[in-house]
Amino acid sequence: MLISEAFNAYRQDYVVFANQSVRTEEHLMQTLVLFLKFYSDMNIEDITFELVRDWKIALTKTRSCNTVRGYIIKLRLVLRYCKLEGINVLDPETIPIPQRQKTTPKYLEAHEVTELIESIKQCPEYTHENKLRDMLIISMIYASGLRVSELVAINQEDLHEGRFTVVGKGGKPRLCFYDDRTQDLIIAYLRHRTDKCPALFYSPQTRGRISVATVQFVVKLVSCRVGKSITPHTLRHSFATNLMQNGMHIYEMSRLLGHASIETTQMYLHTTDINLENAYKNTHSIT
Repeated sequence: MLISEAFNAYRQDYVVFANQSVRTEEHLMQTLVLFLKFYSDMNIEDITFELVRDWKIALTKTRSCNTVRGYIIKLRLVLRYCKLEGINVLDPETIPIPQRQKTTPKYLEAHEVTELIESIKQCPEYTHENKLRDMLIISMIYASGLRVSELVAINQEDLHEGRFTVVGKGGKPRLCFYDDRTQDLIIAYLRHRTDKCPALFYSPQTRGRISVATVQFVVKLVSCRVGKSITPHTLRHSFATNLMQNGMHIYEMSRLLGHASIETTQMYLHTTDINLENAYKNTHSIT
């Protein structure tokens, strides 16, 4: 069986059948593309530990450790699938999974998010509708802590009095909320829309729902304008950090972020060192 055939068989039997997210399917196929870019579409039985090791080393030169870790995990899953199908392949358990690299997430203070929104408002290059749309993109990610894939999937009819439901990772529904500023931007943006598209965010170029790539480009453009390195995930981190600094319990925060485990949410704890110091000073006494 060719490598491409093995990946596609796994995709059909596990990813599609289990109704896993589009992002999961995209990441699986991206792993295939990168492997075929480094090697030809050989028989999957011919993959050796040395080939995987060299591929991993090559990927690490241009990608983060955590990204490469994801590719290795996907390859192991396909090899495990082949083994269950009775195909004589490299034992996936012999391929070590790289350790997750712990990084300090960047985040913005609330006033910095306001500066981003204001920079769009003051930019003369925007059409009025796109200006309102892009202001809403920034505001909504920060107000609701959304992943980009969740943001672009929102329909107008999903919004109800400051709340809506998204389908997150693993197909799990999650209740989300938004603030008054975001509500005002939603009203202003939809008032200027003349299309019939049900999506909350509309692309005049494609005459349909905005894409993940467009949202990423919008945030990159705005961040360049204010001279900062910001991604949509930075805004999501900022949402979480703001909640933590204002005293939200980690369990509630984990639910709002759509994390499968509280361990994932704990990455935000380091950002509250100042709060921790203040709490210590306010409660510790030697008398």
